[in-house]
Amino acid sequence: MRLDFFRHKSNKKRLRRANYQGLIDSIVAGVQQVGKVGKRVYLPSTFIGGPKDMRHRYLNLMTLVQEFGKPDIFLTMTCNPNWPEIKELLQPGEESHNRPDFLPEYKLLTPEAYDRMVCSELPDKNEDSYLYSLVVRHMMYGPCGELNPKNVCIKDERCKNHYPKNFSEYTFHGKGIYPVYLRRADKRQAKVKGHMLNNQWVIPYNPTLLAEFDCHINVEGCCHIKAVKYLYKYIHKGHDKVMFRIACNDPAQVGRPEVRIIKIRNTRVTKPMDDSV
Repeated sequence: MRLDFFRHKSNKKRLRRANYQGLIDSIVAGVQQVGKVGKRVYLPSTFIGGPKDMRHRYLNLMTLVQEFGKPDIFLTMTCNPNWPEIKELLQPGEESHNRPDFLPEYKLLTPEAYDRMVCSELPDKNEDSYLYSLVVRHMMYGPCGELNPKNVCIKDERCKNHYPKNFSEYTFHGKGIYPVYLRRADKRQAKVKGHMLNNQWVIPYNPTLLAEFDCHINVEGCCHIKAVKYLYKYIHKGHDKVMFRIACNDPAQVGRPEVRIIKIRNTRVTKPMDDSV
């Protein structure tokens, strides 16, 4: 319905589409294939999630950065709906909600400061079995790559999130927006989805927060101003989207589609499971 509003002719004057006429003429003049010529509808900044809206939000965010500086912590958290505090407050038919707050008390300026805040290794199973179990349950990535080449994170035969990470004997500022964390090549391993994974697969976390909330809670130190752009992108992802793969392991089943229903980010879609589609 929102797209129909911007497409409707009666709203042209309100959207000031005449301002785009010179741009339209230039585009049409450069198109040589008739099949590519179509009716273009330009979305104004009032369309939430559109290119103009996203650019305006980004510019507003950069104004905040100019005033207050870059952030110190990039933290993502996935709520555990089995928390007793949530279950006690839920009414029949209600869904769980999560509103954690995290206010860092000090700036992170050195590798030692990052090590006090962020950990990317498996804890000692004998010394802290509880924290070890939480890391294995919530903070192990994948597996992907050679262990699982068909994982959804694989793009151009590589993990788009760059796992498994390289081992490192110390934390240091790398070329990216996050530090290169301490990941020692020790003998600590954990069995995840049928594979033995080491420190290369640990998602950065804060031990205190992980033990307190018992859920996936990714904590990253921000060592570059570029982290602001990704943070803005992360919280304004736009409309719900689904990524899925069509595969058939049994050639005899080709031509006899199996349909599965999956739900991702509140979006319900049908998933064909054969190569004949």
